[in-house]
Amino acid sequence: MGNFIKKIFIILASLTVTLILLEISLIIYAKIILNNSVLINKDLKKEKEYLYAPKKNINIIVEDAGQKFIVKTNSIGIRESNDYSYLNESIILLGDSVIFGEVNQSETIDHFVEELTKIATLNFGVGGYNTWQEYEFFKDKYDKKFNTKFLVLGICVNDIDMNYFRRAVGYNGRLVVYDYSDKYFENDNNYVFFEKKLKFFLKKSELVKFIYYKIKSIHFGSTYSKKPLNNSSNYKYIYQKDKFIKRDIDLTIKYIEKINSFANKNNINFFVTFLPHRLQFSLSKEEFKKISIQSKLESILVEKNIKIISTYDSFFKLNQKESIDKYWRSNDDIHLNAEGNKIIANDIVLELKKFMK
Repeated sequence: MGNFIKKIFIILASLTVTLILLEISLIIYAKIILNNSVLINKDLKKEKEYLYAPKKNINIIVEDAGQKFIVKTNSIGIRESNDYSYLNESIILLGDSVIFGEVNQSETIDHFVEELTKIATLNFGVGGYNTWQEYEFFKDKYDKKFNTKFLVLGICVNDIDMNYFRRAVGYNGRLVVYDYSDKYFENDNNYVFFEKKLKFFLKKSELVKFIYYKIKSIHFGSTYSKKPLNNSSNYKYIYQKDKFIKRDIDLTIKYIEKINSFANKNNINFFVTFLPHRLQFSLSKEEFKKISIQSKLESILVEKNIKIISTYDSFFKLNQKESIDKYWRSNDDIHLNAEGNKIIANDIVLELKKFMK
């Protein structure tokens, strides 16, 4: 019996050591991948609240979903071709990959805003950010020498239920949960609290992530998608307000208010626009206003005296005359192409002009 227990102990000890070595190897591999990234900066978790950011002073061709586009950043790491040490006035667009733009440098929303206003318009978008990280990024990168008159926060509807955590770059360049807001653990009993902490611990393991993505890849293959099929019951009601819990809404509002407060301290006119999601235009305009999460959030922000720019009406009008699919990148329901970005820019400028002297 003693020899049997000894063998079991040796096996378990060997397995533990093997798993630890695998975990260490994958952590090193993830850092190598990140350090070799042509777009994403080194691991910033120990330095910055936003955890990761685009590299500075790059001029590269990025390929995404079979499409290529040129990306340039300036010396502070925002998507601009030029450095700005001083500006008489400026506009800043803040957001995630839709604001950053999965298009060429001359096809982004900020490019068209600048064309229409003749005012320097800076792109503070970063792919993969949620509103929490956008706030931290803007706070860190903003310089009073920009003399910014207007700040427009563009929120993607898929960010609304992600503001209780921050994401960082992990295995193979994928974005993974790095930490959770304290609100995520609020009012939990001991069992639920422990369960959440355990899941979070496992999510941070590079080995667990590696196994998870491999299994998902084998099981679902290249056809895997979270997008509902056109004929599914969820298709018509994607992102309806009843699918979001109070925590999602509260945290989204919390970080919008933080950005608003920072803007006010710097005498910047602040606006929020909820960016369009292609699938939602299967709704009528009346249905959209009645059930969408954007309408609910807009009404909350209006009560808080935060200014809204609607970019939906233009697409609803177009949808009555033509297929609006052509305004999004192919096989993409979130990221607009150059023509779609022009429409967003035009709506933004029409609203800003009401406040220009």
